[in-house]
Amino acid sequence: MGIHRGIHNIELAQLLAKTYMKYDLSVEDFMVLNAYCMHSGYYQDRPDFKEMAKMTGKKVDELIAILKSLYEREKIQFTGDSIDRGHLYGALDAILESEKSIADRLAESKSYAGMMGSGYAEDHMGKVELVAAEGGGVAVISRPNWGRRSLWDKEDMLNLADEIKEFAEAVSQKYIDEYNENIRKQDQFEEERWEEKEKERQEAKRKRKIPKPGYIILIRISNGLYKFTYTTSLLLEQKISHIKFENGDNVQIVHTLETYDTIKFFHKFIKSQFSSRLEGNYYRLTDEDVQYIIDEKYPANAMEWLEGPVQTKA
Repeated sequence: MGIHRGIHNIELAQLLAKTYMKYDLSVEDFMVLNAYCMHSGYYQDRPDFKEMAKMTGKKVDELIAILKSLYEREKIQFTGDSIDRGHLYGALDAILESEKSIADRLAESKSYAGMMGSGYAEDHMGKVELVAAEGGGVAVISRPNWGRRSLWDKEDMLNLADEIKEFAEAVSQKYIDEYNENIRKQDQFEEERWEEKEKERQEAKRKRKIPKPGYIILIRISNGLYKFTYTTSLLLEQKISHIKFENGDNVQIVHTLETYDTIKFFHKFIKSQFSSRLEGNYYRLTDEDVQYIIDEKYPANAMEWLEGPVQTKA
């Protein structure tokens, strides 16, 4: 039996106080179990029966006898050393759950599913299938995203039928028609908003494909390492001024390139070409590497990103 460290003692004590009478526990039973929840050994593998005895005014033998009696009545799982508080919590919580209406349980289930995040938002108690039963009537089958389908408990189906009847008798057909119209308008609004967002995504995707002219600058810092930086929004002089403002006299402008498709040239050529020279955010370039950049004689695809597509004569 696990000792269920995750169940907080205050939480279990509060649940015990709410349900002990409905769980058919005496005041004496409650006093002993409450002492177990509140004593300092609650989170240990073995409870401190001496401390519990002082809290209840009973002898240790009397405490153990009460716990054994609760075990024999199948109220707790007791090894003689510790109580399975997960089992006790589950039994007490089931009492509270049984007192909730189907409507309350549906609301809680949907709220919990929403907190679980993507993939779980629609996986709640209300996700069901209504099935025509062979012997007549309609049955309710749960349809979770995860786990197996199952027929609802008889009591739950009876309670659901009563709550549906209660709602239907309390509203008019006009109310239902107006409610459905509001849902239709809301769905239409959501659909239009989705279409608008999809248009925005497609437009952003199209813009990403449009070449962005700009400048790529190779700089050398005082420790001999190099760095490539680029801009698609500043003039070359502005970018250089910004670099010098950030680095002061510790930087040397080695070479500048005016690029037709700056993003592709930087990410698909520069970063790929010199990936083996990368040290953190800087490059340890050789003299040959630097001269290669200055000469501006690159592969065809890089030249297209640098200068633009080659114009063919008609």
